[in-house]
Formats: sequence, structure tokens, C-alpha cells
Amino acid sequence: ELSEREMFIYRLAQRFVPPLDLLIAVSRPIETLLIPLGPQKVRSLLWGVAPQPHRQRPANDQKQFLLASRMLQGKGIDTLLSALKLLEQTDPPPYLLNLAGDGPALCTYQRLGTSLDLDHRLRWLGFVKDMSALWESVDLVILPSHREGLPLTLLEAMSFGLPIIATHVGGIPQALDFGRCGTLVPPGDPRSLCGAISQFLTDPGPFWLRAEQAQKRQQKEFNVLLAVKAQEDIYNELLR
Repeated sequence: ELSEREMFIYRLAQRFVPPLDLLIAVSRPIETLLIPLGPQKVRSLLWGVAPQPHRQRPANDQKQFLLASRMLQGKGIDTLLSALKLLEQTDPPPYLLNLAGDGPALCTYQRLGTSLDLDHRLRWLGFVKDMSALWESVDLVILPSHREGLPLTLLEAMSFGLPIIATHVGGIPQALDFGRCGTLVPPGDPRSLCGAISQFLTDPGPFWLRAEQAQKRQQKEFNVLLAVKAQEDIYNELLR
């Protein structure tokens, strides 16, 4: 759902911005939210990324997790750190969480990681200009956001055929075919997230099978060429 602040901004824009012919939403759930607010038409335009070739699974003795996100409140990074704290109580096999991204909450999350005694499990990478080496080397991508539209990180992880654990928010369930192409957990629930990560460490096979389906789905449904064509169709419709 839209927050009170987002509703205020939306209503304010309706009052002072000239009437729009069309409003574009980045996921179908957001389109569904906006349609009743009218009066303009709303259309969803799904993101797309370039397909990637099939690759072999990385042979890491220490499992490599990846979170790629702006360091902001609401991205669920505190939930993920709390989940790892729970995981530490189970004597897990070796793993390392790589955190790629910068933002105003970075220091807050770093302090939280230290307070939870997780520094030996965390590698803070800051802003990463070229993500290709990370996509090629990690074993699992985690998206713990409390709210999302359709994150580009998710589509990139799908394109590389990587196992994904993500929250059931925004356009994520639709992209992952409601759990057939990735593992979905409730937002803000460290225990459920911990359980999913533990399952991956114990038996990664089913996660990799879902990753193969995710890669096929990305190529078919979230291809950048399809996204460009859909955008062109919208513009042509408006110009007629």
C-alpha cells in the first residue's frame, strides 16, 4: 500500500500538475493501487535487462551471499542482519555476506552489524561501478526490502541464474512467479528469512533449480528488448 506521505505527494501533484494522459507504474501491483485514484489512465511498464549466458555454479568453500541495494531505511537490511544473528546460533557452515551499495543509512547498518557481532560475516563494498564479477562469483542473492516496485537487482540476479531469497512485496512475487523462480519470505520477519537462508546452506539444490527457471523467465518476460518495445508502444499510442 502507499504510505501517507506518498498519498499526500500524489494528491498534491494532482492539484498542481497539468492533467496527465497516462501514468506509468513500474509493477502491476502499483498499477492496481493507482487506478482507483484516477483520473488519468495508468499502465504498468515492466523493467528489462539483458539476458546472460548459462554459467556453472561457483565452487566456493565459503558460501558467498550478495545484497545489492542503496543503503536506505526500508530496504530491510536491519532485518537481514537480525536474521544472520539468529543464524549464528545454529553453528552454520562458512558464509560471507557481501553488501554492495552506498547511502545515508550505511553507517547505521555498519554499527548494527558490529553490535550484533557479525563483522566477521560482513564485507561492506560501498558503491560498486561494475557488478559483473560479483554476479559471477556469488551463490545467493538476498533482497529483504520492506517495500519495492520491481527492483532491477532482482532482474539482474534472475538473468545470471542465481538463487534468490526475497520478500513478498511489490512486484517481486510476480517477477518470481510467486515462488516458482525464487524463495519468498514475509517482509520484516528475521526468523523466516533466517529459516530460508539456513535451508539454502543445508540443501542448495532446490534453490538452484528455481534459479534455472528464473533465468528462463527473465529471458521471456523481463528482457530489455521487450521493455524497449513496450515503451515505444506506449509513446506511439499517446502520439496518435
